[in-house]
Amino acid sequence: MKLLFRLIVGGLAAIAVLAIALFLFFRFGPYHETYLCEHRTGQAQVDACTKVVAAANGSKLDWAYIDRGNGYIALREFGYAIDDLTKAISMNPNSAPAHLDRGVAEVQIGESDAAMKDFDAAVRLKPDFALALRDRGMSYSRMGQMKRALKDLDAALRIKPDDPLALLNRGVAYVALHRDADAIRDYTEALPLTHNSPPTFALRGAAYFDMKQYARALHDIEQSLRGEPTPAGFNMLCWTHAVMGQQLDAALAACNRALAIAPDPALRVHEAALDSRAFVYFRMGKYKETLADTAAVLAITPKQATSLYVQGLAELRLGDAAKGNGDIAAAEKLDPKIAATYAGYGVKP
Repeated sequence: MKLLFRLIVGGLAAIAVLAIALFLFFRFGPYHETYLCEHRTGQAQVDACTKVVAAANGSKLDWAYIDRGNGYIALREFGYAIDDLTKAISMNPNSAPAHLDRGVAEVQIGESDAAMKDFDAAVRLKPDFALALRDRGMSYSRMGQMKRALKDLDAALRIKPDDPLALLNRGVAYVALHRDADAIRDYTEALPLTHNSPPTFALRGAAYFDMKQYARALHDIEQSLRGEPTPAGFNMLCWTHAVMGQQLDAALAACNRALAIAPDPALRVHEAALDSRAFVYFRMGKYKETLADTAAVLAITPKQATSLYVQGLAELRLGDAAKGNGDIAAAEKLDPKIAATYAGYGVKP
């Protein structure tokens, strides 16, 4: 029994010494920097990868450049990232990850054509590369090529069905293709994957609005505002109440909140909130206030059809038929469907 005890104690001691030695080797030896280069992000990754590059003798040097490029992307230093990823590609032209990451950096500096070439290369080199398919799909979406975007995002999700970014972007493509029910399905699936993020609720709320499911739209917009009180969110809340013609005091408060958060008239959301508030005032029968807001919008964007139309409606209510009919005609020239749209809200001249 004593011998067994000595063997056990001796073995444990040896294991402990070995563990300490391995810890010191990996903590202070060359493998420590390699680990940091592969697993850290931002400045820590750049610093570690720089040491790996300096000490490298050519073995896996392309991966050190790829990892450092990723670190630069996290720091938004896209020029440095592209330089490193180009070096990696020169060492290994068949590196799908290097092409993908360079494409990601190129997108950020507006080099869409170069990015698309890199995404194409990444997919060609690795046809089942879900991230490359997803990012190429997102690029197609930014270019307005929604059918191509949908094809790539479908392929990405067949490979990796729990990718929230792919789900959200496929939802955006579905909305653009007037497939709102499909978009809602994707946004709903993405909610738990994004930890119920405010932008996901906002996207689903907008899709519900497009389907005229206004009560559900309001629920999602309110959920998004609880987590992220943005001026765009408050404007959407204001507009949805106005379209429904209900809780107009809450609608007015939401529009005022949007304008308070975004007071600069040069901001698109400021103009949109003024346009929404004009319709709220119209719904409330406050036609002079309506005209003040439509005038402010039209001073920024003279051909804003919605403000012209609501301005015409208010002028008619105030008895100015000439101005009212003139503004309505001008709005219909800009948007032939605008009368039908507002009729759907229960509002006619």
